Amino acid sequence: MRSGQEHCHKAWPQEKTAKGIPTFHVVKVRMRTTGSLESVCRRLAAIWGCEVLGMQSDRRSLGLQIRGANQVVVRAPLEMLDEDVLHWALERQHWVHQKLNVLRASRRVPVVQPGEGWVWLGGEPAVIRWEPQAPRWQHGLHHNRDSPVSFLIKGPFSREAMSKMLKHRLEHMLMGALKHVLEEAVSALQVQLGNQWSPPQRAIQIRSMRTRWGSCSRHGGMRFASTLVHVPPACLRYVVFHEATHWIHFHHGPSFYELLSKLLPDYKTTETQLGAMGWVWEDGIQLPTNPE
Repeated sequence: MRSGQEHCHKAWPQEKTAKGIPTFHVVKVRMRTTGSLESVCRRLAAIWGCEVLGMQSDRRSLGLQIRGANQVVVRAPLEMLDEDVLHWALERQHWVHQKLNVLRASRRVPVVQPGEGWVWLGGEPAVIRWEPQAPRWQHGLHHNRDSPVSFLIKGPFSREAMSKMLKHRLEHMLMGALKHVLEEAVSALQVQLGNQWSPPQRAIQIRSMRTRWGSCSRHGGMRFASTLVHVPPACLRYVVFHEATHWIHFHHGPSFYELLSKLLPDYKTTETQLGAMGWVWEDGIQLPTNPE
């Protein structure tokens, strides 16, 4: 998409002539655009030492978003000048460096051999080994949580195929953990609200999310980010309890946090720990390299 302001021209019927043939007038509809603010992003990337993405839309305010340990997103209104955006972002340089340093400090890159990669599983790195020359009857993904090599991929698979196999297995593992923790949350809520309270009929879904760890609908359905498989168990528990609290209080007001603090007295500490795990959005999995 081109940088700068984008427009979409749409033709709408205005009226009919005497012959019944409609005439049209053109209405400009402002569309969102990405990839703008190139000069701003280049300057900030050089200063901050990370990738910087610029996004412009019809929003009214400026915003910064940290996406992992090596990516920052700058959001700006369409009408704002690049130099004003740059000045605003540089005023928040200390905050950006502080957040990036926290994320980088929490990320430990494991040492692996040729033909190996890793996946963060429950807050700890698990080794993935690839054996492309394995016999055909052994082809597939093998998992052994008690082995130094947690995941073993046997067969001449493409990187796309390996990624799909890992994603399917990890989502299966995450779903089991979510159901177990959700039962804990239901029991904890019944202690606070009384056994007469019963949870809504709930559906749990795992989705690829980019900006949130989980969500809860007014009808009680829950969606969780697939990246939760990478975070420590305490962080997973916090996200589930947070969303379960929305069954009672569908907002983030004082009553919400009062109930959450009764369910998880140390939730603020865990919330901070989860915030420091933001790098898993980008670096939760490193596929194995070719062993040859």
